[in-house]
Amino acid sequence: MLRFSETTVRKIVFGLPLICYLLTMVQDRLHSWVNDYSFYITESALFAVWWLLFFPSVYLQRRFAKTWRRFPHWTIPPCLIVLSGLHLLVFSVSVVAISTFPLYEHPYSFSKVFGYGLANQLWILFLAYMGLYFYIIKKVKRNLRNRNRKSRIMVSVASKRIFIDCNAIQYIQTERPYLAIHTAEKTYLHADTLTNMKERLKLEGFIQIHRSCLVNEVYIKAMVSRGNGDYDLELHSGKVLRLSRTYTQNFRNVFSFAST
Repeated sequence: MLRFSETTVRKIVFGLPLICYLLTMVQDRLHSWVNDYSFYITESALFAVWWLLFFPSVYLQRRFAKTWRRFPHWTIPPCLIVLSGLHLLVFSVSVVAISTFPLYEHPYSFSKVFGYGLANQLWILFLAYMGLYFYIIKKVKRNLRNRNRKSRIMVSVASKRIFIDCNAIQYIQTERPYLAIHTAEKTYLHADTLTNMKERLKLEGFIQIHRSCLVNEVYIKAMVSRGNGDYDLELHSGKVLRLSRTYTQNFRNVFSFAST
């Protein structure tokens, strides 16, 4: 069975709308050649723009994936139909607005554009959104399953190899040439880089808050501004860590996603 990596699948999902956009214009050109009529690339590009509207749609579905999981299964088809209708509505408004530019001979009628889309594209939109829904939900369930698994990492302490539960680790800091792995009971010095550790713990709820620090999100109690773009993160243990302004937006994104 052919299997793709997560990165490859993500590239396919985000690259497919652009490929379909270009192929639609190629199809229009071939259709005009076979049927012997003039081909206008500006009009073809304009009406193919409905493929590009999948970019914000894919982003929003990924952004609110956990919200989708809370919906009863019977509500999904109506929600996808509404989403498809909104897609057509934005497409129609975009076509009418863009067609007012001097590049086009005349503006298009909203009713005709929307009617054309309703008659020819609604079922394609519904199937596309249904496929996106199942792909994103499957990915979210897999990530949650991986995070709920009892994960451990092995660290070197003198001549010993010790296994530590990932959910017992509160934060990890760089203390060159080692990493200091902090748990409630003890701090372990481990020979590794923060980049490697971040990759190993990417599904365990660890967030990079500084170029030299990772923190386990479940131990964060409060976030207090320093007034200069940086923040202090207070852990349940009372420990205070610095959240650098460089990593603030990613930090907010993680917790905004989790709150949905």
